[in-house]
Amino acid sequence: MWTNYIFLFLSLFNAEAQAPAAAELPEAPQAQLALAVSTAPTSAAHKPARKAQKPRRFKQSPKPKAALATPAQPVPTLRVAADEATAPAKLALGKVQDLYNSTTSFKANFTQTVTNQTFNKLKPTVSKGRIYILTPGKMRWDYKNKSYKAATDPKVSKSFISDGKYLWAVMHKNKQYYKQDLGGSTLPVAVSFLMGTGDLLKEFNVAFDTAGKFGSKSDVLLLLTPKTPSARYKKLWLVVDSSNHSVKQSVVLNSKGDTNAIRFTGAKTNDGTLKSGHFIFNAKANKGYRLVKQPKK
Repeated sequence: MWTNYIFLFLSLFNAEAQAPAAAELPEAPQAQLALAVSTAPTSAAHKPARKAQKPRRFKQSPKPKAALATPAQPVPTLRVAADEATAPAKLALGKVQDLYNSTTSFKANFTQTVTNQTFNKLKPTVSKGRIYILTPGKMRWDYKNKSYKAATDPKVSKSFISDGKYLWAVMHKNKQYYKQDLGGSTLPVAVSFLMGTGDLLKEFNVAFDTAGKFGSKSDVLLLLTPKTPSARYKKLWLVVDSSNHSVKQSVVLNSKGDTNAIRFTGAKTNDGTLKSGHFIFNAKANKGYRLVKQPKK
């Protein structure tokens, strides 16, 4: 089952799912206008011709006076009105983006709650761990071992590590790992903005969510919807700390109705303690780990 974790996580690094082609609407049939001209049937018997009458003359009615032209009044378009309505939300999201653009390192505890509509709808899967980010492009997610009991058990059950060039998915309990060359592919914006590389305003439409489903009353809840349809993200919520514009929680809803919520606590930024070596899995230094190849499709 551990491979499910690997390829579920690696699916975030694949190319964006192509947007479904818009359904082609049939062209409306052009209206056909038929004029039926009929003549009355004539009788076979001849009737005496009537005396021709002079055509009547009708007085022409006076031409109506032309109405004075009313100058056109400027009417705001729906797009302009929508932009004005979402401007405050865009400003709030821009402050979030600016914060992480200026962040060189980030580390925090995380709690991840995953709800799958098919397998665990009634009982979500909850995992805890530690996240580390170092710009540019480096990240590490260490998941705590829930079954840790003895010193011989690994404290971390699995790790997802990337130095920006490669991605390692490491299963410490099984001593197996997978390595993928990212090959210049970009990370999804919902992850990469934490490293100051993703542009949320470019990829998403944003609005305030006043339903209060996530976060507290003092938080700012932003609802993001992708501008280009994606199987990964149907909706993305960001719970933002109103005091410093940091993200306290992110919640992703995909096209299948599954949710992936990650809450960050105890965050520290720009403390200068993270080194590049923390974002590489050295197989030689970790003896006994076996490389597993991704199954062919």
